[in-house]
Amino acid sequence: MYGWTQPKFHSTSARLLAVAARELPPVIWKASRELGWKPREVDVIVPHQVSNSFARKMCMLMGVPIDRCILTLEQFGNCGAASVPLALSHGVATGRVKKDDRVALLAAAAGFSAGVVGMVW
Repeated sequence: MYGWTQPKFHSTSARLLAVAARELPPVIWKASRELGWKPREVDVIVPHQVSNSFARKMCMLMGVPIDRCILTLEQFGNCGAASVPLALSHGVATGRVKKDDRVALLAAAAGFSAGVVGMVW
């Protein structure tokens, strides 16, 4: 219709993962200090889910086991900006997020922007 023969979105995943690995940990450490939490004290991590390698890398950098992450990529695919609230909802529905759990929501986006929200459920 518009003369496009191929999608115009292009991503360099390896480069974005490298940027996230460099830029997100300082954001996580700053949020941890402000919350008064050590990463190992977080019960549940809900990461932005563009790939399982992103979640594994963030857990490794934080020094927490991957089993603390609520990963939904295999069930729902890459849902973009909806991945964090979707995974949180899934975690609540399946009993992974419980009353008084310390929950860390981790978000990152191309460009690059990042954020961390800590909450006690």
